[in-house]
Amino acid sequence: MAGQVRSFAAGGQTQDLRPCGQDAADAIGAMKRLMDERLSLMTEVARQKWNTKGAIEDLLREKEIVDGLKVEAAELGLSEVWAERFFRAQIEAGKVIQRECFVNWGQAGVDQFGNALDLARVIRPRLDQINSQLLRVLVLGWPVLADPTQCSHVAATTESLLAVHGELVATLAVVALREVETS
Repeated sequence: MAGQVRSFAAGGQTQDLRPCGQDAADAIGAMKRLMDERLSLMTEVARQKWNTKGAIEDLLREKEIVDGLKVEAAELGLSEVWAERFFRAQIEAGKVIQRECFVNWGQAGVDQFGNALDLARVIRPRLDQINSQLLRVLVLGWPVLADPTQCSHVAATTESLLAVHGELVATLAVVALREVETS
């Protein structure tokens, strides 16, 4: 990445993504909040899938999402391989939450949720927005993430924050943060 942070705007022009006053540490804080928000939406995803008897795992959709994020990562100058690991980890962590919900609701005899958010019109667009925002803050936070003296601290503090979603979920979500490529 060589310190270059860019985005391709319409017409192929590049623009600097660094907002005034935002540094790598601010980006890491934003990354943590976005990861938490993404995981917090998984119960709503599960409610909609429960109501429609939908499958938790949709490998084709997951591949489409990750492939699109890899393209966006490359455009931003972020390693496609690392971005794929990061987002696959987020997806796996989300599926753990959904499976836990299904088990709990099955044991409780839950039939339907009358107030479930619409997956296609409400939840997925928000997840897409979070994913794009995550890519941008990952780029901005890369100097911290790629620093071997800081990345394990970032992973540990992120895991601690995400533990509210469960220990396994938190551990899965930070896997890629522990495996940052410094090349």
